[in-house]
Amino acid sequence: MKVVLVALPETTPVTEAARLREDLRRAKIWPAAWVVSRSLVQTGMQTRCCKGGSVERRFRSNASAADWHGVFLLPFLAEPPVGIARLLALT
Repeated sequence: MKVVLVALPETTPVTEAARLREDLRRAKIWPAAWVVSRSLVQTGMQTRCCKGGSVERRFRSNASAADWHGVFLLPFLAEPPVGIARLLALT
């Protein structure tokens, strides 16, 4: 079994995921990956609201530095990628 932590690219969800990671580490459970879902950075938008992308990048670098096996940013999509075929299309 693999554990994958998923969070929205906002301060509270990512902070909570980081706290959960620490709890899991104490229990000797190592998450396989960190997924930041609905990332505006991945859309290429250049608006003021996307300046929060620096927050996403900071979380990604913190997660990378903290022994994660994989850090993934999923783009914000108008239609959620539900189902195997839609998820595979993201790769």
